[in-house]
Amino acid sequence: MKWSSLHYIIFCIFISNVLSEKQVNVKIKKIKCEHDPTIYNTSMLCKIKPTRNGDGNTTILFNFHEPANDFWAQMKFYYKFGTIYRPFMVDLDVNICEYFKNPFALPLFYQIMKKVLNEEFPNILHPCPYYGEVGVRHINLNKIVSRAVPQVVPKGYYKVVNRYHLSDNRTFLTLTVEVYVDAIDPMKSYDMG
Repeated sequence: MKWSSLHYIIFCIFISNVLSEKQVNVKIKKIKCEHDPTIYNTSMLCKIKPTRNGDGNTTILFNFHEPANDFWAQMKFYYKFGTIYRPFMVDLDVNICEYFKNPFALPLFYQIMKKVLNEEFPNILHPCPYYGEVGVRHINLNKIVSRAVPQVVPKGYYKVVNRYHLSDNRTFLTLTVEVYVDAIDPMKSYDMG
């Protein structure tokens, strides 16, 4: 596919907004975790504890009782049109173990991962194998997600489905997060719904 000037301009705006320090306001509405304990002999803890400021402390822990040497992460975004969530722009499937051997192969993914995860939880971003406890405890997920969302994302309700699976497509963890995105600066937000 050849890129037109318009594609290039939109891409540059998107990248500049991803890398900027400005934020949108994100509120986590719901987190749902599912896992299959038969794959990698795993256990899981996933919860949000409400706090006075309304943000809540999020804990997502995944315990590998066997070394995980080969798995994929699939990330899909959905936007709520009316009462139905429909696919929205991002459908990414990455072999995690291969990705960390060459993180620059996916530059946009690398920038988002570096900006969000490296600062908050460097223990998650490392080469395979994964073994033992992996995850986060008592974090303000609203603030972290707010830094990752580009300014050009339309305001509204989103669902992000993170599915972790083996190369034979057997899923061992699904993390579904429903959020509401609103702009801190009203001029920066677009309303699609």
